[in-house]
Amino acid sequence: TNNKIEELKKNLQYPLDSYELFEVAGVEPDGVLLYGPPGTGKTLTTEIAANQADANIIQVSGADLHGELMGQSEENIQELYETARSISPAVILIDEIDQVTPERGQSTNQAIDRSVGQFLQEIDGYDSNKRVMTVGTTNRPEMIDNAIKRPGRLGNQIEMPVPSLEARKDILQMKTTENVDDNKTLVDPELNYEELAESTEGFTGADIEDSLEAAAKRNISKVRDQIDDLSKINSEEIREDLRVSEKDLKKPIDILSEKNDQNHNSPGFQ
Repeated sequence: TNNKIEELKKNLQYPLDSYELFEVAGVEPDGVLLYGPPGTGKTLTTEIAANQADANIIQVSGADLHGELMGQSEENIQELYETARSISPAVILIDEIDQVTPERGQSTNQAIDRSVGQFLQEIDGYDSNKRVMTVGTTNRPEMIDNAIKRPGRLGNQIEMPVPSLEARKDILQMKTTENVDDNKTLVDPELNYEELAESTEGFTGADIEDSLEAAAKRNISKVRDQIDDLSKINSEEIREDLRVSEKDLKKPIDILSEKNDQNHNSPGFQ
C-alpha cells in the first residue's frame, strides 16, 4: 500500500479502541513487524500512528532489553509489558527487535532462548494485554524466531519502502514545530509542507531529519556569531532568527539529493 501510516494505524487502532470486538469474535489481535532498509521511517511511522490512535508509546531497542546478569533480560521484558499495561492504551515499540528475538537453536547461548521464551509469554498474555500492542522494527526479518512472527503475535508484517509523498509530509509535520519543543525543529509558520515533501522525493525518514537538523545548526551558527555576550542570551529575542525557513532548507536538501543520486548511479548500487 502507498500509505503505510494508515495501514499501521488500522492494525494498531482497532485492538486499542475496540478490543471487546476481538474478544467476542474469539480473535487474538496481531502485533506488527515493520521491516525494510535503515532510514525508511519505521520508527517515525509507528510514532505517527500511535499518536493518531491516541495511544501512549514506550520505545526501547532490542539491545536495551539485554542484561548481563542471569535472568536480567527476562526481567527487563517483563517490566516493559507491566509498564505498558499500567498506562494502556499503549504501544510497545521495539527497535531492532531481531537483537532480542533471534531464531532459537542457532547457538549455545541459552540466555537468548530464555529471552525469546519470556517475550512469547508476555505477548501471549492477551487477557492482561488488553489495549496493549507490540510493534517491532527490523531490517533483518529473516533473523527473527519464527514463533514471534506467527498469527496472534507479530502476525502483521509490513514492508517499509522509501516514504511516499504523503508519508514525507507527515514526517515533516511531526518533526517540526512553530513553538519551542525539545524534540522538534523550530520552523517558520509559513513553511509549505506540500512543496517540501515534493522536493524530498527519494528521501528516507532519516534523510528528512538530517536536513532539518543541518538547517537548524546553520541558523544556530549564524545567531551565535552575532551575539557579543553568550552569557546574556535572550530566548525570546533570538527565537525568530532561529526558525528554519524553506530557504534555509534548500541547501541541505540539495546536498542530500545529490548524494542520493550519486549512490543510485554508483556501480555498486542495487
